[in-house]
Amino acid sequence: MGLKRPYIEVHERYNGQIYTFDSDFVLSLMEAPIYTSITIVRQIESLIDQDYLTDRFSFYELAGVVKGESPLYYRLGIRYEEYPIFESIEQIEVDDYLDYYNLNLVVTKFQND
Repeated sequence: MGLKRPYIEVHERYNGQIYTFDSDFVLSLMEAPIYTSITIVRQIESLIDQDYLTDRFSFYELAGVVKGESPLYYRLGIRYEEYPIFESIEQIEVDDYLDYYNLNLVVTKFQND
């Protein structure tokens, strides 16, 4: 059936970029500890602010890390149609993160810390 998937829209940022989170993506964030979720959302905002996702009708996979005593490595699935839609997030191993890092496909390079 042609049912449209639910999305949660994030309001326009100062540079005019709009993006959305898929409902499954939001549920995954809600299941994580609050510090982890906030850190990931901040990293996503830094990515959006840099206007990196620009190729329409593309699918991106980017990796990130939430630093700490026990770092959390994750992979984002992002579909870009009219605007970026963050569809999936999953935990990955450090070796997978390093593969993305070597390809320069990491979210954390956009972080302004």
